[in-house]
Amino acid sequence: MFRPSSLVDKVLFPCPEPSYTIDSFPGELIWISKKVPGSSSRAPSVAGDGLDSVPCLLNLYESAHYLLIFFHSNAEDLGRCRWFCRFLRDQFQVHVLAVEYPGYGVCPGPVSKQEVLAHAHAALHFATKVLNLRLDQIKVFGRSIGTAPALALASHFDLAGLVLVTPFKSVRSLFQDRIGPLAYFIEEWFANDLDISEVTCPTLFIHGRSDAMIPFHHCEALYKLCKARKLLISPEGMDHNSNLCSDMSYLIIPMFKFFALPELCNTELEVPAWAFDKRRSPLYVRPSIEVCFSKRPSGDSRGSAGSSLKAPPAGDDEMEPVEAFEDLSPSSNKGLSKAADVIDPRAFTTQLVLQSFTPIVQRRDLRGASGANVMGGFHTSKEFREVLDEDEEDMSPKQGPGSASSCSAPVCAPIYL
Repeated sequence: MFRPSSLVDKVLFPCPEPSYTIDSFPGELIWISKKVPGSSSRAPSVAGDGLDSVPCLLNLYESAHYLLIFFHSNAEDLGRCRWFCRFLRDQFQVHVLAVEYPGYGVCPGPVSKQEVLAHAHAALHFATKVLNLRLDQIKVFGRSIGTAPALALASHFDLAGLVLVTPFKSVRSLFQDRIGPLAYFIEEWFANDLDISEVTCPTLFIHGRSDAMIPFHHCEALYKLCKARKLLISPEGMDHNSNLCSDMSYLIIPMFKFFALPELCNTELEVPAWAFDKRRSPLYVRPSIEVCFSKRPSGDSRGSAGSSLKAPPAGDDEMEPVEAFEDLSPSSNKGLSKAADVIDPRAFTTQLVLQSFTPIVQRRDLRGASGANVMGGFHTSKEFREVLDEDEEDMSPKQGPGSASSCSAPVCAPIYL
């Protein structure tokens, strides 16, 4: 059975193939919690399925006064718009927080109007409650479908500014341009023409007159409905996917003139370490170590023949507080973000095992003094015993006739990584 809502899902949010992973962009990729009324900036738990976390890109600029929350178009994810976010940061000397949509990149989950708006509110909540920024230090920037969550925030909060690139009046009006009166059967996701009348912050409109995807009349109607201080930029040769950096008259000059950028301050933005913890992503796979125990007598309750365990490495216990884990945040929040060192799990685990089982078992401990079986079912071969005998003659001190062999060193089970 045809459902109009399913058509809206696919048209508005086609969800392209992910262009990045949870290991991409160290020092920039963060996970923020979805907005919970009354919540604080305390470190959230890493337990659970991670579906309450929103991946974002955070690009810092030294001594920047403003934070720009960026909502990308529906044909890209954080990986594809990263270059543009860095351009915004460097060109206008602002911090940039780019928000991912559900179903995009490393953010699984069904896409819906409620989820998209929840991600937008989570970003603003993170900026005000965790980064401790005031509303008059926050601007929002939306492009194409991203103008909907940007307008939703600006219509409810008194922000420092709003930038709308190729906006649309409403979802129904978009479909009406294609299918005519049948658009009235389409569910209305984003009524931007209603939200724009509630905006009080300075608003910059940018829309090319050659746009065939979202016709220019959408932006023109929104501009007329806007009651706040406003500016409309409508280049003749600009289409829907034009590069905003290709012509200074598209974005750069209007931003500098309309918002009086840049503006710097004496305080630095402090980002908590837990925001960079990728274990908060639902796509994070916890590594495991297989510990193979030796055979023991049947009466020994510590294990049985062939028994094995899978245990998480030290420091990966869900009950351990998040502050005790490796800090993956940049070494300093001052200035531009610096990529954190990437930890090799195999090398880290190998080092952990060597430290936990010292001193290392000596080669002569592989045999008992009387040739008894050491380590349960482990037996040395005849050839290996001959090699040990040759090495002992060259390296071991001479012992008297009555001296006994030294076999008191501890023996440990082998560890397989």
